[in-house]
Amino acid sequence: MNLGKRTSLLILPVIIISYAMIAWIIYERESGSLQALEKNRLEQRASLIGFTFNDYNNFLDTYLRSLTEGNILAAYLRNTNNVYREKMLTGHLESAISRGRQGRQTFASLSIFDSDNTLKLYIENSTDPFATIQPEQIRIATEMADQKLRKKWEHTTSDNGQSAIRQGTAIDAKTLLTPTLLQAESTYRIIVTARPDKFDELLRTTQTEYQAELRYFGIDNPLDAPPQGLSAIVKLSQNYFLLIQPSEAYLASLLSQLQIRLLAIMSASVLITFILLQLLIRRYITNPIVRLDEQLTDVIARKKDNIDFPHSEDEVGRLGRKFHDLYEKLNQAFQESFLQARIDVLTQLPNRVGFHEAAEKMLLDAEKHQKQFSIIYIDIDNFKFVNDKYGHEIGDELLKAISAKFNYLIAIALKRNDMPFVYRLSGDEFIIMLPEYDNDSASQVCNKILKLFTNGFNFERGHFAVTASLGLASYPQDGSSITQLISNADLAMYQAKNTGKNRLAHYSNELAKNDRQLKEIEFLLKEINPEAELSLNYMPVIDHADNVKGCEALLRWHSPQIGPVSPAVFIPIAEETGVFEMIDLWVIEQSFKDYPQLQSILGEQLQVSINISSAEVHSDNFIHKLKTLCHQYGITPGDFVLEITETFAMEQSSDAIQWLERLRQLGFKIAIDDFGTGYTSLMQMVDYPVDIIKFDKQLVERITQTERRHLAKALIDLCHIQSIQVVAEGIETSEQSRCLWQADCDIQQGFLIAKPMPIDTLKQWLEEHRYLERVV
Repeated sequence: MNLGKRTSLLILPVIIISYAMIAWIIYERESGSLQALEKNRLEQRASLIGFTFNDYNNFLDTYLRSLTEGNILAAYLRNTNNVYREKMLTGHLESAISRGRQGRQTFASLSIFDSDNTLKLYIENSTDPFATIQPEQIRIATEMADQKLRKKWEHTTSDNGQSAIRQGTAIDAKTLLTPTLLQAESTYRIIVTARPDKFDELLRTTQTEYQAELRYFGIDNPLDAPPQGLSAIVKLSQNYFLLIQPSEAYLASLLSQLQIRLLAIMSASVLITFILLQLLIRRYITNPIVRLDEQLTDVIARKKDNIDFPHSEDEVGRLGRKFHDLYEKLNQAFQESFLQARIDVLTQLPNRVGFHEAAEKMLLDAEKHQKQFSIIYIDIDNFKFVNDKYGHEIGDELLKAISAKFNYLIAIALKRNDMPFVYRLSGDEFIIMLPEYDNDSASQVCNKILKLFTNGFNFERGHFAVTASLGLASYPQDGSSITQLISNADLAMYQAKNTGKNRLAHYSNELAKNDRQLKEIEFLLKEINPEAELSLNYMPVIDHADNVKGCEALLRWHSPQIGPVSPAVFIPIAEETGVFEMIDLWVIEQSFKDYPQLQSILGEQLQVSINISSAEVHSDNFIHKLKTLCHQYGITPGDFVLEITETFAMEQSSDAIQWLERLRQLGFKIAIDDFGTGYTSLMQMVDYPVDIIKFDKQLVERITQTERRHLAKALIDLCHIQSIQVVAEGIETSEQSRCLWQADCDIQQGFLIAKPMPIDTLKQWLEEHRYLERVV
């Protein structure tokens, strides 16, 4: 048997076995991925089904609550002589459907039973003029009466697959409120029904697509055993669930298709690889050996003195050595690039890629051995300020110093150096992994980190006013995947930043709930109706002689969906989402409208202060609309003060200053609000193109302390030298007021003087203020 046939017999089984193993590995991974994908698809479908069902259920809740808490039902039950009362209820039902279902057609009905279980009213939103009440509604009313139930809820499905959601509530016949046990005999029972057509359609689609079995269960009808294999459970109500169980044939069919594809690919790959290897082996291995054999045969036959071995040997040797050298160099370059891709160049900490690789390993180890671990998400506060003021070189040195401190602290805390635990994600964001640390023990490490930033951060290049905001999430209670843990720790970090910085926040369900509420506020702001939901309160200010010199317009929002919302909550969201220019312009226009009435109450020489968002900076449209409003309402701009925050003034870019100058050229006065909360230097204050500086409440509290009162006089004098008027905010005690008057403060504002109030109550306040002034 020659060498060519022998190599064929040797390499063919190896190729087949190798590709079979590869195909098996691919099949194992792909089948797992396929099952995970199908499970995710099924869970998404289940979530959609649950969301659709809850949409109908929430509609019933909302409609029933509005019916029992509003005046429509009371008017119907008490005004028996009103011939339109049934029409009013029908209109209310249709309006509720249109509003709650956003125009989607939905069958709904309303029935009212009195204490004798007699049907007083039945209405539905259908075109059937002969519609009658369904027996199920009568049954619910009967059960509520027999069992003296205050509320009842049920979901039923007919043989044709059409389901209905019914919800009943009892109200006292006299008070129309939820009855007590003593009032259970004299009640009305209100039954509302809705057909969840979209829910039924989704179920039919799911059942057809997955060849699935559907099973409703709950406390009264539990499952015989936990579901096995591919399945999903949908929570329809507190104690009512739906099990979706696809057939085994569905998943088997998908796996069979995967097997067929892999088998076809493997067969083609074996054939192509075998042919290519045969050609290559014949050209580069067997043919040189055959030539060497021929040369040896010629030597034996004395046809040649010697073989061309040195030449052949040198060729093969150089090729082998070069290949070896090349491989070593390539391998070394690969290892270096692999390491560089996972190491941050500046701090030499592992980067985001390195973190995810290490975190996945830690997660697998924790899952396998049922261990806990925690991650700390860290953001350096005010780092941009350091870069802007001192330059990026100092900023880089600061990051390296912070990284070194983190590494040292964690090494001491963990007493381990077998792997990195501190990572730089990007910019001024870091993340720390704490293996086998629960929430409490991780909190202790977080407190040590915060101590590094007490009163700023010190290292050999100086002292810098930076702090750290920390978010903590722990496995498994705060997330079952690395993505979840990072997201939740990041959410907690932003909570720490928003509540004052240089502090720790733990992830919690309450925090997640607050985040959802903020997203709801963001959505509602985009749909806000300013005329119906916004209002202005006015806060008077006085001079040294107790004369009212002006007032500040303060925005208030009362949402029909969620009620009153604090300006501290919704204003930052409005600025981030780009809707605040509309709100700013509404505030300005409303202030212009109110100005004549304010003058008639507080005096002709009145200045009104209006806060404007830093988001308006550089907006030519804002200035154009401001001019239009002044002309429209005949406003003298000098009667109004536009207030900007100190953090905006701190940026002090040439474009921003030019924008302020344009406002001043219109005639408006400019004030710096919240002065003393940022990092503005005295030299910057000298260059501010403003007319008024408003001392923040925190600054007022500090400079009115006994040992710091000399600072109050110095700061106010510095402002007066620049022809800048000083307003002190947050005056809450007579001692603060007296101290600042003595320091030549121009204007004072605070709860000691007046709280923000609607314009209608200003006159009463002014009378009381003057009375107190005369008494004193």
